[in-house]
Amino acid sequence: MKKSYLIIVSVLVLSSVIYSQGKSSFQFSGGIVYPLSSSPGLSGTLQYNYNINSKFNIFISADYSAWDKRYFNYLDKSDVHGGYNSGYSESDHTLSRIMAGGRYLITPLSQFKLFIDAGAGYSYMQYNIYDMREVNNPDGTIEYLYSPAVKVQQNLFNLSSGIGFIHPIIERWDILFEFKLNTYLNSQYHGLFSSESTFSSFQFGFNYKI
Repeated sequence: MKKSYLIIVSVLVLSSVIYSQGKSSFQFSGGIVYPLSSSPGLSGTLQYNYNINSKFNIFISADYSAWDKRYFNYLDKSDVHGGYNSGYSESDHTLSRIMAGGRYLITPLSQFKLFIDAGAGYSYMQYNIYDMREVNNPDGTIEYLYSPAVKVQQNLFNLSSGIGFIHPIIERWDILFEFKLNTYLNSQYHGLFSSESTFSSFQFGFNYKI
């Protein structure tokens, strides 16, 4: 089933490329992702754009992101001042996505073409999850122990929106910069737009016009 799906997508993309000379482009970009309450990570994206007119295009993209720990703060009762310490409940996150959407050029005739976009698609996420257990030692101190990691795998529906600009550098090549806000839903652990399911990203890359 998965192989058939990939073949269909490949045929559609290749057909669009063959019959849309001068109206399409490939976009290559990479950047940094900032999940809320987590360590930052890295991402890379390959995107195909098809121009409907001078202001609007549709796209299909595939991207991969990776980051490490999700942090939380807890009250350390062994601290006489009642201070807070930081721990982590998740680690080794990877996120693979296939997205489709549209991009609107706000200033299509400018050298710096400002745009907004929005998309939706499928996400596959993996990470390790831990439980933290409080241990009261005989000397009155308190320490926290982590359980062995359990691997979590999730199939998610993803939404994204972004703003950025494109600037031509030579005949067929543009540079681009974009900020995106992303969230995923139908997770058994996190809700839509919660701090656990929302992350932002900064992408820098190149756009090659076919």
